Amino acid sequence: MGIFKTLSAAIALVSISACGVNATQGVVKPPSQTSGPFGMITHEEIKTEGDKAFSGVNKVVIGGFKVGFITAKEEQEKAGSGIIGGRSSAALEMQGLTPEVMQSITDKAYSDLLSKLKAQGYEVVDRAELTGSAEFSKANHESSPLTEESSFFGSNNDVTYVAPKEIGKLYFFMGDSGPSGGFGFDNPTTAASTFADKTKLPVLSVVYTLDFASKNGSGGSFASTSALEVGQALSAIPGSGITLYGGSAGTFSTANGSLKLGQAITSPDTFGEIEMTTSDTMKVLETASNVAGVLLGAGSNQSRDFVLKADPAKYSSGASGVLSKANDDLLHSMKALR
Repeated sequence: MGIFKTLSAAIALVSISACGVNATQGVVKPPSQTSGPFGMITHEEIKTEGDKAFSGVNKVVIGGFKVGFITAKEEQEKAGSGIIGGRSSAALEMQGLTPEVMQSITDKAYSDLLSKLKAQGYEVVDRAELTGSAEFSKANHESSPLTEESSFFGSNNDVTYVAPKEIGKLYFFMGDSGPSGGFGFDNPTTAASTFADKTKLPVLSVVYTLDFASKNGSGGSFASTSALEVGQALSAIPGSGITLYGGSAGTFSTANGSLKLGQAITSPDTFGEIEMTTSDTMKVLETASNVAGVLLGAGSNQSRDFVLKADPAKYSSGASGVLSKANDDLLHSMKALR
C-alpha cells in the first residue's frame, strides 16, 4: 500500500498529466485549418496560388495523377511545453484495404477528373504528346503502387501511392508529398515546365491524399492536462489538389499556379470498426513508467494503439464520394479563373 499512497501524493503535486486516450466508433471530423495569432484566420476551402496561370487556358495535358492512401498514423495532444509529461498519444493502423481496392478507387477518380475537365470545356490532349517528348520522356518516376513508411525525415504516416492504370507510373513533382522527384532536367517539374514552354501546352499534375482517422482533444502550452479521442474520418486532406505548369518559373513569371484544398473534404459515413490493441502488459509498463515520472516531477503520459478494420466496399464508396467532390470543387475554381 505504501507505493500507492506515495503515488497518490505525488500525483496531487504534479500539474502536467495525460487524462486519457479513447476511441469512438463514429466519424470525427478533422479540425478546421487555421493560422495566424491564436488561430484566428480560417483557411479558405480552396487555396489559390498563381491564379494568372489559369487565365486563358483551354487545353491541357495530364502530367501525373496519384492518390496517396494513409494506412497508419499517430495522433497526439500535449499539455505544457518542453519534455515534461502530459502527452496523450494514439497510434492508428487501418486494415482491410487491398491493392486492388486502392487501384479501383484511383482509376475511378482519374476517369471522373477527365470527364469533368471535358465537361468544363477543356480539351484534354493525349498524354502521348507529353510522354513522347524529348523534355518529359526521361522524367524521373516510380513504379505504382509505392509504399512509404513513416520515418524520422518524413511524415508520421504510412502512405501507399497509386497511379491510374492508364498512366501506370508515379511522378513526384516539387511540393508533392512522398519521394523527391530528383534534380535537374529529369525532375518532372522541370521537364513539364520545359515542355510547356516549348509547346505552349500547359501540364496538369493532380495529387490527392486520403486520410482514414482524425481526433478530438485538448491540451496546449498553458494546459495542465491533455486528453485525446480518435475516430474514423475518410478525408481528402488539405494540400491535395492541382498544379498547372505553363512554362519556366522565373522571378516575375505567372506561368505556373496551383489550386489546393484549404480544408479537408470528409465523408459523413463510417466505413469500419475501431478496436484498442494495447496489451495489458504494455498498460502495466506504462503505469510503472508514469509512477517513476510522477515521483521525479516529470508528469505522466498515456499512449494507446488502435486498429481500424475497414469494410472495403464502404471505404470505396466513401473515398469515391470524397474524391468526386474534390474534383468538382477544384475544377469549378479552375474554370472561374479562366
